[in-house]
Amino acid sequence: ARMTQNIRICRKYKLDAVLANFAFFEKKRRNLHALQSLARIIGMRTDEIKDSLSAIERIRIKKAKTISPVVSRP
Repeated sequence: ARMTQNIRICRKYKLDAVLANFAFFEKKRRNLHALQSLARIIGMRTDEIKDSLSAIERIRIKKAKTISPVVSRP
């Protein structure tokens, strides 16, 4: 119920919902189909599912651009 509520809040305030699995071990990670199924169950639309699965990549690229390289001093 709370996940469904979070999806409604994201829609209301036009926020990106990120759908991810933060499992440490490879065996515990879910495949893409399982994440999509979960998203449908909690009430996400198809376009929202596609956006949420690609949001992590957009965030990673954005952070890579904003982080300046470390300058080493002799």
